[in-house]
Amino acid sequence: MPQDAFSTRCPSSRIVFTILLSLAACLCLAEAEQLPAEEMEVAKAKLLAWSCSLKSFAGSYTWEQFWPLEPDRKPISMAITYRFQDGNRFLTYSMVVQKNDREVLASNTDAVLNGVVSNMSVTTDDERGTTVSGTIGLAWPRGWGMPDTALIFPETLFGELRGRPPLDQVLATGETTLHEYDGQRALHHVSGGHVLVIWLDEACRPSSYETGFGSFTLDEIAERWPGDPFHVRDILDTVELEDYVQIGGVSFPTKATKTDWSWDEQQKEVVLAQRETNAWDDLEFYVRYSTEVDKHVDVVQYFELDVASAKVNSELTEQAFQIDYPEDAILFDADSKRVDLDGSIIAPPPLDSSTGIALRFAPVVGLAFAILLLVVGALYWKTQH
Repeated sequence: MPQDAFSTRCPSSRIVFTILLSLAACLCLAEAEQLPAEEMEVAKAKLLAWSCSLKSFAGSYTWEQFWPLEPDRKPISMAITYRFQDGNRFLTYSMVVQKNDREVLASNTDAVLNGVVSNMSVTTDDERGTTVSGTIGLAWPRGWGMPDTALIFPETLFGELRGRPPLDQVLATGETTLHEYDGQRALHHVSGGHVLVIWLDEACRPSSYETGFGSFTLDEIAERWPGDPFHVRDILDTVELEDYVQIGGVSFPTKATKTDWSWDEQQKEVVLAQRETNAWDDLEFYVRYSTEVDKHVDVVQYFELDVASAKVNSELTEQAFQIDYPEDAILFDADSKRVDLDGSIIAPPPLDSSTGIALRFAPVVGLAFAILLLVVGALYWKTQH
């Protein structure tokens, strides 16, 4: 993929490398009109009906990650196969990685069925051929290698954001208001220390989500802020949805772009120092921090569904959540003991054998962990925010 993939794959409206949330900028924004509570309830009901319509999914999609402000950093691209239904999940992701100055095709599969997790790692290179290893019989969530915050999953598109519960549970508590700004309506929600803004299209489906931290209502913010409080929020990431199509009776977005934002560190330190000097309370600090610290694009993820492969709300059997291990797979149980395909413990190879050492201590768990670090390293600090 070319280094300018971010600019060629994403619409021009998204090519924004810096968003300035300064005092002057916020004051210049037009006010968002707050709509009546009755309209809010209607819009929320339509949104939740759509959000809860996704019961199961099976299909493939491409996932890519870019660092727009780091042009020399190579984008990551993975082919993903994913299934879910009733708490059962199956995920396979494949990518080319560098190992000892050569390219290696690495594929990792995680599956959870009835609370039991299994995984498999496959590496293929010209020098050593194909190696398959895995672990079986782990108790959920142990063994599930990919955090929900690391990728865009179908559930993400339908409102499960930043590892939080489904949208109907989130909107069941807290304060929700409906606003109209620049010809578009948006639900503004505050609960559990989080702020969620959902921009709606004419069918009350999301065109984008904005998530951030915050515990204050718009009325509380208005006590300290001379402009429109709707525009005051400590944004962490945005998820933009495009190209809805009907699949299995569900209106499904086939493209999505997730943008994670970072703070200007120098401005951040200034505001933190001012907080100590001026003894600001939490509300004053939140308003100052949200309006005086610039935000920059940190990481961009891109999702594109293979529509032909997608099955939505089709009944999936248990076999869909089981890994088909080859006979030569090197398998371990939850206690790191070698097992065969039926789970029976087998004698370990001798430790004084170089082959034995390789089999016991290098089952591509290490490689899978390296892939995980590669994918989510840039996002780790943000999940700790």
